[in-house]
Amino acid sequence: MDMRTTSAQAPLGYLLHLADTALVLGQRNAEWCGHGPALEEDIALANMSLDLIGQARLLYSHVAEASASGATEDTLAYLRDAPQFRNYTLVELPHRVMALPTSSGDRDFGLTIVRNFLYSALMVLVWEALRGSQDAQLAAIAAKSIKEANYHLRHSRDWLVRLGDGTDESKRRAQAALDYLLPYTQEFWSDSAMETSAARCGVGVDMASLRGRYRKTTATCGFP
Repeated sequence: MDMRTTSAQAPLGYLLHLADTALVLGQRNAEWCGHGPALEEDIALANMSLDLIGQARLLYSHVAEASASGATEDTLAYLRDAPQFRNYTLVELPHRVMALPTSSGDRDFGLTIVRNFLYSALMVLVWEALRGSQDAQLAAIAAKSIKEANYHLRHSRDWLVRLGDGTDESKRRAQAALDYLLPYTQEFWSDSAMETSAARCGVGVDMASLRGRYRKTTATCGFP
């Protein structure tokens, strides 16, 4: 695939990073379909999955158009080998803390909520910044996606408050999920070459500039 860029086109590797991360988390959340702790949450997680997969589709289509390689959103999503994916490790982890037994097979609701909070808290900031991208198509995708990310953040934050103010067991599970997942957020701030390149040419985000605001957002739920 041609990874060249122009002043008005984000590097394709950067677009794939955004797309792959959204797709993988969308697929992970979709594992709750039919297994949610309540009907309302089953539907909410399914809708959030559709939001994320919709974001991935827009980004994959952008890559396919720009690459002129004959790729499509489907081939980019499903016909690449695993090592070619550029997603954050956080989003691909199973829905469980290995040290804790689960009551829903391999799915722990507390871990799902904590992960969605950590990710959506980041993406609200990323999409907000990308609305000013010199890549007009990426800016348009960001303008649509930030509305969805804000909903995902509110949903996960509200559930974290409920879990933290709930039973000893709910607090224990939420804390265990946080202890397990938080180290993976360090990947957010380890800029790759593609992220650095995208930021320098005005189409991407300087991730380091978001770190302080990210910590303020997560601090609202008592996270370090």
